[in-house]
Amino acid sequence: MTTTPTNTNRTTDRVLAATAMLLAIVIGLLFLRTTEPIVEAGVVVSADSFTIMTAAARTGGQTTSDEDVLYIMDNHHGILLIYQTRNQANADRIELVDGGFVADLFDTARK
Repeated sequence: MTTTPTNTNRTTDRVLAATAMLLAIVIGLLFLRTTEPIVEAGVVVSADSFTIMTAAARTGGQTTSDEDVLYIMDNHHGILLIYQTRNQANADRIELVDGGFVADLFDTARK
């Protein structure tokens, strides 16, 4: 049995139509997703003389999943700044937790 050009054209049309429908469904599902900002904790990035690191916040030894800590290190001047995200009254805020010259912070921690 040989295939005629008409049968080949029908098969090609069906495959293209199925692919187009599948692509339309995937695109539709992508548009239905809610866009929420995502923060990856545990990321370290260095550029020029700065190093930035994020991590999950800990309160009393317990890890809280809804709060993160941002560490910013100025390698050139030896300054460390620590910020924490807080959700208060359904509003996200970024607050400075501590910071200063690294040498002073270590001296304070040793005492």
